[in-house]
Formats: sequence, structure tokens, C-alpha cells
Amino acid sequence: MGQRLLIVDSDRRFIQDHQVALEAAFEVDYLNRTEEVLQRLEGGGYAAVLLCVEVAENKGYAVCSSIRRNPALSAVKIALISAKATEEEYARHRSLKGRADLYLNKPIDSSTLVTALEPLVPRRAVDPDNPFGDMVDLGGAWEESLLDESMPVPPVPAPLPPAPPRPAPAASPAPAIPIPALLPPKPAAASKDAGRVELLDARVKDLEVKLQDMGEALARKDHELAELKQARDLAQRLESERDHLQGEVERLRGLAQDHSRATAELESRLEAQSGELASIQEAHARATRNLDEAERKQAEHSGELQQRLKETEEALGAAEQRAQDADQRAQTAEAEQTKQAQSAAEARKSLERMQPELDTLRREARDAREALDRMQAETEARLARMTELETEAAQRHELIEAHAREVDVLKVDIAGLEATLRGQRRELAEQGSRLGHMEKDAQARNAALEQAEARRQELEGLLAERESTLAARETELAEALKAHEAELKRARQLHATELAQAQKACDELQTAKDRLQKIALEREHELTRLTTESERQRIELLQGIDEREGRIGKLEADLAALQEQHAQLDQAKRELDGHLNERTARLESLSEALKDLENGIRRASDLTRPV
Repeated sequence: MGQRLLIVDSDRRFIQDHQVALEAAFEVDYLNRTEEVLQRLEGGGYAAVLLCVEVAENKGYAVCSSIRRNPALSAVKIALISAKATEEEYARHRSLKGRADLYLNKPIDSSTLVTALEPLVPRRAVDPDNPFGDMVDLGGAWEESLLDESMPVPPVPAPLPPAPPRPAPAASPAPAIPIPALLPPKPAAASKDAGRVELLDARVKDLEVKLQDMGEALARKDHELAELKQARDLAQRLESERDHLQGEVERLRGLAQDHSRATAELESRLEAQSGELASIQEAHARATRNLDEAERKQAEHSGELQQRLKETEEALGAAEQRAQDADQRAQTAEAEQTKQAQSAAEARKSLERMQPELDTLRREARDAREALDRMQAETEARLARMTELETEAAQRHELIEAHAREVDVLKVDIAGLEATLRGQRRELAEQGSRLGHMEKDAQARNAALEQAEARRQELEGLLAERESTLAARETELAEALKAHEAELKRARQLHATELAQAQKACDELQTAKDRLQKIALEREHELTRLTTESERQRIELLQGIDEREGRIGKLEADLAALQEQHAQLDQAKRELDGHLNERTARLESLSEALKDLENGIRRASDLTRPV
């Protein structure tokens, strides 16, 4: 079974984020293509492969199936990792024959990734209690073994009389190694002592070799301590960077709070603009209602005028009939000259009877003139009101433009206003539909006005025909009839003038209404543009915030990994300090033992030296 881990991923950021932790735990190789995966795995030495689903345009599943179909790679474990795959997609893949042994999702913490891969890949073979191997560790019982292997203590012979040239050694302190008797040794004993001395020399040489090895080990440990110091300096720099990043995070949070305050302020301004727009729409609705009322009154007055014209025509018809009767009577008078005076009297009576009708017509014409004057005054008042509304609308339009400039200057996120904007869009759509209905109603009213105008023109044509008929018969009427005709003509001219003025007022009202509708459409387009611009700015700001949050999260993950490494380094440092202290104590005890050995060897040399 292999011992290495093969990572197949083209995401450089993922490799950079997890490379240190993975290489600290496993023996790792990397590939960013799928063409060499099978060849690399068939070369042997791999226990598992960490395969990204999105590598080489989403070929991860296909590579997993290819590995499963290869009998030579049946012992290789497969771990799939993806940044886009869902749990349902993983569940479907688990049900296939070419399923993986482990399914992971990006983003993932380095420690979590290492823990997940531990069942698939064996860790590096390093003893955390003895990272320098058995060559350096002499064991805890080396002194006991050294003492156990020392030469045996010979039996002490009976004391002899002391020699004159040497003092007795009875008062000397007991050495670490027993000293034989001071008599001249026998040849066998001398050879035995020489063998012991050689054994001691060999052991001293072994101890010197071990001391040299321990010195080298201490040098390596010093080097490692220097590296640990560098790692500690790096950790301190990372701590300072973390503090800097925390300051950046606090600054970003402050910016987020400023953004929230600016958003709230913009929301309040937009609410104020919405209120102003509602007031403008209400004013527009009032103007529309006033126009409808004016059109209704105009229609009523037009009906009254048409009724009066009809009555006038009926009166004219009656007058014509009476004129015909008078004509017949005149003919009768011509036939009967004797009855001329009577006919003249009857004509005068007829004129006298027609005089009240003429007075009534004059009063009706005067009333119609007054009604038209009132309509004209009302129309002028409405025009003045429309002018005021236009001025107010222009001011509010300037105010809206100023707010729009402020919105462009602020350039802040309006993410919280999304629901409000959707509601406003719905309201604007409803208002647009209502405006469409109003336009349809206005078109219907315009059609009705056109029909009324056509009817009026038709009536004027009929009236002109009647006038021509009356003009043809004016010569046959009396001077009273001529005066009545002139008065009636003046009334018609005045009525036509008043109708023209009323029509002009209606046209002006319609023009004002069109202007208001145009202004409303322009404001609606402006609001749509502002909404689109705000949405675009909101999306850009959200993307920027997402990127910053991603960078902050990555920096926090890096900081956590570095903190974990720093903790591991601190632990290793503490362990090395303990080992170093232990080795120092052992070296001190070894030095003392060597001193004792040297003293013993020196005494043994003195004893073996011939007297």
C-alpha cells in the first residue's frame, strides 16, 4: 500500500491555503490536469487521491469512474471535493459504482481537511516524543548500564605490614572504583588488571564518541532552536498582521455602519420623494377631476345651449310660419284691398305678439352669455391653478433632480430598499395602468367632444341654411322682423364666439393635461432610471462586500492556521526545551561520571605501575 497523497486541482488559491497543513501531515504531490492522473497513480506509492470535481471543465466524476474501473488501482482511496456540488448531487454519485470514499465541500478549514483525510492516507512517520531519532537518545538508564558493565570488585587480601616508603591508604577516602592491594601483583593479576584498563579505555573512547554525537545533536538542536526563534518571530509578525487585519475589520465595520446610516438617510429621502410624488399624483388626480368636471359642465352647458338653439329654431320656425301666414294674409290683402287696414292691424298684432318672444330670446341669449362668462372665468381659474400646479411640479422636479444628484454623489448601497423599490415599481405599474385607463377615458371624451363638435358644426350648417332661408325672406318681412333678425344674428355671433372661447379653453385644458401626463411620464422614466442606477450600484457594492468578506474569511482562516502552527511550534519548543534540559542534566551527570572514571583510571594506573 502507498504512503503518499495525490491532489488533483487547478484552484491555486485552494492549494496555497492548505499546502502547509497538508505537507505537514502527509507526503503530498500535486497535479492541475487530469491527463496524467492514471499514469501517476499506476506508478505506485499513492494511498489516496484528492480529486476536485471542477478540474478540467468538470471532469472530476469521469476521472473517479476511470480510477474505479482500473483493477490495478483498487487499493487507492478517492476523496472528491467541490465548490458547487450539492448534497443531492453527491447522494446520486454515491449510488453509482464509481463512487468515492469521501465527499467534501469547499470552502473547508485546513484542520478539518487534514482530519477528514487521515483515515485514507497514513501520516508522516515522525515520533513527536523523540523527533531526533534513537541515535541522540541514550536512554534513562545509561549510567546504571555503565556501572553494571564496570569491572568486578576483587577480593581484598589480608592486610600486610606497611612498606616503609609508602603510607598506608587506610585514611584515604573510598574511591568510586575499588583500589586493589598495594602489594606487587602477581603476573596473572597484572594481566587481568591490564585487561580491565584496556576495557576502561575502550569504554572511555565509546563515551567520547557518544559525547561527540551528543555535541552534534546539541548543535542540531541549537539550529532547530534558532529556527524556532525564527518561527516565533514569524508568529509575532503574524500576530501584528492579525492586529492590523483586526483593525481593518473594525474599519470595514465602521464603513458598514456608515453605509447603514447613509442607507437609512437615503431611505428617508426616498420616502420623502415618494410622499412628494404621491402629492404630485394627487394634484394630477385633482386636476384630472377638475378637467372632468369642466368637461361635464361644458357638456351640460352645451346641452343647454343646444336646447336653447333648438327652442330658438322652433321659435324661428314659428315666426317663419307666422311670416308665411302674414304673407298669405298680405296676398289676401292684395286680393282684397278693402281689408288692407285690417291686415296691417293683424300684422301689427302679430309683431306685438312676437315681441315678448323676442325679449325672451334676448334674455336667453344674455343668460347664455353670462353662463359662458362664468365658464370662461372658471376656465381661467382652472388654467391659473394648472399653471400653479405646473410651477409646483417644476419645483418638485428640480427638487427630485437635486435628490438624484445627491444619490449620485452618495453612491451607497440601497440593498435595504429593494422591497420598497419593488413596491414602488408595482405602484408605478398600477399608476401606469390607471394612467392608461385615464388616457383611454380622455380619448373617449375627446371622441365625444369631436362628436359634439361635429354635431355643433352640423347644427351650424343647418343654422346657416336657416339663416340663408331667413335672409332670402327678410325682404318680405317687416322692419320689426328685420330688427329681430339682426338681433338674432348678433346672438348667434356671440354664441359662436363664446363656443369658440369655450373650445379654446377646452383645448388649453387638454394641452395642460397632456403636459401633466408628459411630466408624469418623464418623472416615471427618471424614477426608473434612478431605480436601475441604484440597483446597479447596490449590486456592485454587494459584490465588493462579498469580495472583502471572502478576503477577510480567507485571512481569518490563514490566521487560524498560522495560530495553530504557532501553537504547534510552541509545543515543539517546550518539548525541545524539556529534552534539552534532560540532555543537559544527563551531560552533567556523564561529566561527573567521567571525572570519577578518570580518577579511578588514574588510581588504577598508579596501582599497576611497578614499584
